Amino acid sequence: MLRNRPARALRNTLIAALDKTGPAVMLRGFDEIADRRPPQRPYAALTQRA
Repeated sequence: MLRNRPARALRNTLIAALDKTGPAVMLRGFDEIADRRPPQRPYAALTQRA
């Protein structure tokens, strides 16, 4: 929607730069979710009663 040529060139350059770095930046936000492990039983639950 921009009519100014320099503004369009700047916008296109920024979009191209984000396209190259974007996937890594976007996926970094999912690190905590993707690295999640289900809760484990407590250590005491692994011992046997005498």
